[in-house]
Amino acid sequence: IGEVATVYDIKSGLSFKLKRTYGYNHADVETLTAADTAIMKKVYGGQWSWERRPVIVTVHGRTIAASLAGMPHAGREDVKANAYASWRSGGYGGGDNLDSVKGNNMSGVCDLHFLNSRTHGTNRVDSKHQSAMKVANEWAKKNY
Repeated sequence: IGEVATVYDIKSGLSFKLKRTYGYNHADVETLTAADTAIMKKVYGGQWSWERRPVIVTVHGRTIAASLAGMPHAGREDVKANAYASWRSGGYGGGDNLDSVKGNNMSGVCDLHFLNSRTHGTNRVDSKHQSAMKVANEWAKKNY
């Protein structure tokens, strides 16, 4: 938590920065800047989406295949991080505000999964994330 990574979307060829701000079964991440948010949103065709996308994550010189869901959730840009919010993005009701990077034009966190990562809600491996991660892994084998 607190680390910044560069994310490369293998389908679009676009890169942007994410910061891990929460999460234990997988990384809950936020874009670092408003410019990073604009790039990430472009990756998803200009709209936020739960679609799992195969990505390559680089942090501290290490490159890792991963899967990113591009739907900000559980946060509000206008509420202090970790404070109670009566409603949160992505249809999440009241709870702790999971939005610690302010000024990035994104309310809440997105999910970044790696090999055998699990969801927070079910504590199970998400097959769609694992499929996207495997696509990223195969791409990396051919391109690195």
